[in-house]
Amino acid sequence: MGYYDYVIRRTLDSIMTEYLADKGALFLEINDGIYKFQQSVRGWDMAPVAGVLSLLSLIFLFKINDWVCIIGLLLVNLLALLTLVYAFWVPPRILILDRLNNKITFLKRRRKKSVTFKFSGGETSVGYTEGIRKVLILREKGNRRYSGIVSEVIPEDAWARYVWFMDKNRPLPPGTAFDPYREKDFQRRKAEGFPPPLYPSLVPTPEATPKQQKEREKYWKG
Repeated sequence: MGYYDYVIRRTLDSIMTEYLADKGALFLEINDGIYKFQQSVRGWDMAPVAGVLSLLSLIFLFKINDWVCIIGLLLVNLLALLTLVYAFWVPPRILILDRLNNKITFLKRRRKKSVTFKFSGGETSVGYTEGIRKVLILREKGNRRYSGIVSEVIPEDAWARYVWFMDKNRPLPPGTAFDPYREKDFQRRKAEGFPPPLYPSLVPTPEATPKQQKEREKYWKG
């Protein structure tokens, strides 16, 4: 499974506070328990579908004198227009990671009901949208109906971040966006006796301060 197993395989880019302040940012909520991320920009992720439909309609231009082809041209372009209208009408896809309860939730664009299952009980696979865009899919083991797209951009980085965040026995991932919650998270793990990590890591996942790191190392290193 390579990069897509439950192993933290790379040091992550930091999620900075200024990203959250940006009105165009896709981060909806980040703290010591919830990571909520908007995965699609309303409408635009279906624009390629509408574009393909419009291009397909061009085949009718070769027989534009045929009234059947004229109707076909109009119908295909109407379908493309309706696709865009629908895309801007339905809500965007949203991913919610619940660190403390080991749950992942996919809020689907085209389904009213969300999909929720245990993060640790999933299995990954690689798929492609529009036949060319690589996406990472997570599904509940033994249940193909419970699945969702985890990442569409640099899946290796996204998956490593999600595994790190969902390991509630490790410190929060790097980045000033998590800084306001590090002390609370540290005290929770300390009160629990610093239980061992849920998932292995090939990179260090240190505490925020040397003092905290020294205190944790009485129980485990890494």
